[in-house]
Amino acid sequence: MKDAVKVLSPYYREHKEEFIGRFDGQYIVMADEQTVIPFESFAEAYWYGVHNYGLGYFALIHCVEQEPMHVTGFAVSALH
Repeated sequence: MKDAVKVLSPYYREHKEEFIGRFDGQYIVMADEQTVIPFESFAEAYWYGVHNYGLGYFALIHCVEQEPMHVTGFAVSALH
C-alpha cells in the first residue's frame, strides 16, 4: 500500500507558505503533488478522499500556520 503521508508530508512542508496563502484554515486532500483539493471541514475532506482515492492513498492536512503540522493518512480508521 502506498504511504501517502510519508510521500506527501515533505512536499507539503516545502510548499507550506504557498498552501497557507491559498487554503488558510481549510482541510486539503492531497493524492499526489498535482492533486490538492480544499474543503471547509475535516468530514468533507475525509469522505472525498476515501470515496475518490481509498484508504492509504491520500493525505488529509489541516492547512494552518501552527505547528505541529497535522497530517493524516488513512490506512486504518481515522481519528481526529
